[in-house]
Formats: sequence, C-alpha cells, structure tokens
Amino acid sequence: MSITNNLIPTHNLFQNTDIEVLMQDAPLPKLDIQTVPSANIMPNPIHKTNRILEEQNEKISELSGMLENANAELKSIHYENLKCNAQIEVLNKTIDSQTDELEQLRNINAELETSNRMLKENNKHYWRNTMMVSISVGIITFILGMFSTEAKSLLISILQLVK
Repeated sequence: MSITNNLIPTHNLFQNTDIEVLMQDAPLPKLDIQTVPSANIMPNPIHKTNRILEEQNEKISELSGMLENANAELKSIHYENLKCNAQIEVLNKTIDSQTDELEQLRNINAELETSNRMLKENNKHYWRNTMMVSISVGIITFILGMFSTEAKSLLISILQLVK
C-alpha cells in the first residue's frame, strides 16, 4: 500500500484515512459566501483572547466614566473661572475709580501741606508781633495816663467846638 499526501489522523494514530475517500463518501456542500447570513457568534469564554477583550472593555468603560467625571469637573472649573474673571473686572473698575479719588486726595494733601507750612512760618512771628503790639499799647496807655488831665480838657474843648 502506498502512502498519499492527503491523509488525516483518526482516533487511532496508527491508522490513516484518505481524504479523497471521505469526500466521495460524504461530499461537502459548496457555500456561497455572499448569501450566507451573518451569524451572531458568541465568544468562547474560555479562550484567552476573549478574556483580554473583556478586560479591555472594562478598562474602556472605566476610562469613559473617568472622562465624563473629568468633563463635569472641567465645566465647573470653567464656570468658576468665569465668575472669578467677572469679579476681577469689577475689582479693576473699583481700583480705577479709587485711583482717581486717591489722586485728588494727594493734590488736596499737597495744598494742605503748603497751607500748614505758611501757618507755621506766620506762627514764628506771632509772638514777636504780639509782644510788640502789646508793649506799644502799654506805652501809649502809660503816656495817656500821665497826660490824662490834659487829654480830658483837650477832649472837652474839642466837643464844645463841635457843638
């Protein structure tokens, strides 16, 4: 018996069967691939590739959940940022208006310092001038007191002339 190339193993490892003989006994129907409906084939849960795919699907689910959480946090941060920007604009306007008021107050302060300096300079001479006026009034009063009788008669004569 000659050994052909078309042999497949059977249950008995020592016995081989010719494929051509099998094909003659039970011919396989030819399938048209275009007309075969797609079947929903369930994955084999034992197969290693399926377990890897399931793990990847779980990781993808976790990552999409994390992405949704991150998007929600990003939106809240965005709204907080908008509120902070609005507050900054209000504070900038307040600072601008207060800067104008501060400039006015600085000008008024400079004028008050000038007035204060002038008053201090005048105050230096106040006691000297007051003392001179007081001494002058005292001297005049003393002189008038010495000549009071003569001043009385002078005043009476002036009054009589006026009448």
